Formats: sequence, structure tokens, C-alpha cells
Amino acid sequence: MNISNELIQEHSDMLKSLETRINDIKMMGTPFIIVEGMDDVGFYEKICEQTNIQAEVVPIQAIPGYEGRRGCKPVIEATDIIEKEIEKDDDADKYMKMALGIVDGDARKYKGKQLPYNKVLLVLKHYSFESYFDNEELLKMFLKEHTYISNGLLTNELLSFIKASVSGEYRKVWYLSLEALKSVCVEGYKGIIKYGDKEGAKPYLKDEEMYAKISLKEKELEEFSKSIGVTYEKFKEIAHGKWVLQAYISAVFQKLKNLQEYCKLGKISRCRNCLIHKDKQSEECEYRSRIKFIEKHLEQFLYTHAIRNEETEYIYQRIEQLGS
Repeated sequence: MNISNELIQEHSDMLKSLETRINDIKMMGTPFIIVEGMDDVGFYEKICEQTNIQAEVVPIQAIPGYEGRRGCKPVIEATDIIEKEIEKDDDADKYMKMALGIVDGDARKYKGKQLPYNKVLLVLKHYSFESYFDNEELLKMFLKEHTYISNGLLTNELLSFIKASVSGEYRKVWYLSLEALKSVCVEGYKGIIKYGDKEGAKPYLKDEEMYAKISLKEKELEEFSKSIGVTYEKFKEIAHGKWVLQAYISAVFQKLKNLQEYCKLGKISRCRNCLIHKDKQSEECEYRSRIKFIEKHLEQFLYTHAIRNEETEYIYQRIEQLGS
């Protein structure tokens, strides 16, 4: 299919420059949020929806002049420009509340880097936003949408059973992250894994032999963690969000895909239909999935949902200030 140059130009003209967006703030009171990439959009759109904030969430690469760029650096550059331009206006305080750039934490303080700052920028407390996906309310929502589980079966005991292996996977991510961070902080140190590795933590989480290389360094890495003042309780500050997500999905999905079998074996509370059939399992088991879901279904679900809780409250509050 060939696309005409006219159509390409028409769609290109629809992309608003920073200057146009600043003018929209002043002329129409239209707030907007700039994020690091396409992956971020669904999460922040959901927060806007939940807080009734009518703001467009824009990935930085969709702004003319930033084509092909993603990540925190171009977002910081763009928000610096926005702040500088708005400060020229007599109503600067009013307009400053209508623009927002959000960037990941990226373990900056442990890398010896200064946190970026301007009046229209929010730096996340965690390494990246995917670290907020581990949430029991989200897990409940996923179960209700993808299985036939009744409310009576959606207990804390069931959720604890499903998440039983998560802490063990997170402990692995803790050491993987220390190894990656040490590669950044210690000159000449050649770590086994780096933050930019294409496959991230997945191979180390799934291959025991591969992770064994890291486990041999655990004592050494714990000493490094003490030297930079980071504890396991704060591991999400140094763990790449996608690594945390890989660990969470890896642990949770193993339980999710076998819930029907666990019901049959009595490892979880048996559903009503299976109880009626006593030793046999009913074809109408409430734990059965509505579709044959795969890990990708859980990942896609998490990327497009958000829950307001103690961890995410500061993000919700900052977005609620838009247009106020």
C-alpha cells in the first residue's frame, strides 16, 4: 500500500510542536503530559481518566524536533524549554500548572548524578513506572476479566498463593540490579549484566545456570550495596522497571495458568462447581480462563491500568494539579 506525500504531510501537520502546545495552554487552557515513550502512555492516560483530568499524554518522539528519540533526556530538554518560555508570560504561575513532563528515576542518586529539576518536571521515585504494576487490586481485576472466579473466591489467601514466588524472583532482581549498578559506579568493573541489555533480566530469571554466575557474587554485591547506602527494601529504586515486571510476571503467571489444576488438587479453595462433583473436576470450574491467555496478555493488561495507593499517590496528586 502506497501512501501519498499529501497524506504524509497532512498527518505530519497534525503533530503539535512545543510552541503550539504552549500556545494552546495560553489560548485554550489545554493541559498536556510528555512521557518517555509509547509504553508509558496507557498508564498515565488511566491516571488522567481516574482523576478526571482532561490532559493529552504525548510520547516525546511524537513531538516535531524529537522524532526517533525516547527516554528521559529529551523529556528533560523539552520541559526546560517549556519552563523557559512560560516564565516570559505575566501569567506564568497559572500556565506552569498546565504542562508536565514525567521521567523515570533511573537510580540517579546512586549513580552520583544530580536529579534534574524544573517546575514542569516530575521524576519518579522508582527506577521506572513498571515497578508500580505489582498491585493486588490489579491482580484481582485481571482475574475477574480473564477467569470465571466469583467474588467469594477472590480472597487474600488466593492472592497470597498466586504471589508466593514473587519475593524470590525479586531477590534475584536485587542482585542483578546491584551488578548492573556496580558496572556504572565502579570504574573498570565489567558486570555480567548491564541496564541496557536487550533481553534484560529474563534469561537470568529463567535459566538457573545463568543466574548461578550472579549468585556467586552475592556477598560481594551486598558489600557494594552497603557502600552506596541502598538496602533491599529500596530495590525498586535501582531495579529497571522492566526487570521488576519480568520477575513479577514470571512468578505470577506460573500460578495463573494452573489455577484450574490447583482447584482439582485442593491446593486452593475449591470452587462450587468442582465441589459438587466431589473427586472429579467440573468442566465449569470457576478458575478456568475465559481465553487461553499467555504472559503477554498479563503484560498488556498491566501497561494500560493504574491503581491509586500509597506508592502511586504522589503521581496522582501531581497530575491532579494540572489546570488547577
